[in-house]
Amino acid sequence: MSQGPTFLSCPVCHAHAAEEVWLEEHWQLVRCTDCSLVYLSNPPSEEELKALYSFESGFHTQLVDDAASIEAADQAAQDHMR
Repeated sequence: MSQGPTFLSCPVCHAHAAEEVWLEEHWQLVRCTDCSLVYLSNPPSEEELKALYSFESGFHTQLVDDAASIEAADQAAQDHMR
């Protein structure tokens, strides 16, 4: 996984200043201090994405398809972004 709190410039306005919004083990979300975009400051490499989302990783077994589970996941995501 990507290491360390490396801030990439904002993909929209290219500003370099950002503040941490959320950090979990390997991933860091930051908010651009100029345009307020929230983005992943340390995105995974192509190899990491392949490992995370490959059939062998079992990612597909974690997917939900019932409306109640989807709504609950959506609400949880919204709660974390406040």
